[in-house]
Amino acid sequence: IINFYINGTKVANTTTETDNSFLSRNYSLINITVTDIHLSYVRLNWNGVNETFDTNVGSSYWENKTGLSDGNYTFYGWANDSVGNYNLTATRTVVIDTTKPLIDFGTDVSINNTNASRNWVVVNVSYTEINPKNITFRISNTTGIWNSTTYTTNSNTTNNSINFTGLVDGIYDYNVTTFDSASNSNTTSLRRITLDTVKPVLTITRPENSTSKTYNNATDLPLNFT
Repeated sequence: IINFYINGTKVANTTTETDNSFLSRNYSLINITVTDIHLSYVRLNWNGVNETFDTNVGSSYWENKTGLSDGNYTFYGWANDSVGNYNLTATRTVVIDTTKPLIDFGTDVSINNTNASRNWVVVNVSYTEINPKNITFRISNTTGIWNSTTYTTNSNTTNNSINFTGLVDGIYDYNVTTFDSASNSNTTSLRRITLDTVKPVLTITRPENSTSKTYNNATDLPLNFT
């Protein structure tokens, strides 16, 4: 049995990363199996540099590359025997991305606690991420989530706005969350807007309709309304 530990914690999954994996951690596990009755050398090629595997038990060879900075890494394993036969695995690439996306509301979005006489809310954001995956716009009212829309993204300038239309009068809260390909995420602050499209009702209670009375000065005219 071969056990791997990272900072004192046992790693449950010790299989080799699949090709083009995005990892939100700073290590990558590699293992290969080699069988040959005249085996001579087994090596790991990591980013173009040949290395000896850290661990070898029987036909299994293991390596845990730790302390990796964000970026792309390529690797493969190879072996030869004492009579000159040579073989190698397929080349795989992993992307280390431990950085959360940056996201914030755009300048055209209503400030928090806005009161507006309309039935729509426009939300746009700006975000920065080298490996964007998707972005989700959410708006809710007192009954729960009114709408949640997710777009796939492949750059920092696509699918960065939405117009929620057909909203009934009420209080709405909204925010936006973006994920990258390594499952790092970030969310804007929560903003609130109150929509009110109903005009006030104004009723004159004094003087009564069709009342006739003479006033010496027009500024003395009493007027009550609700």
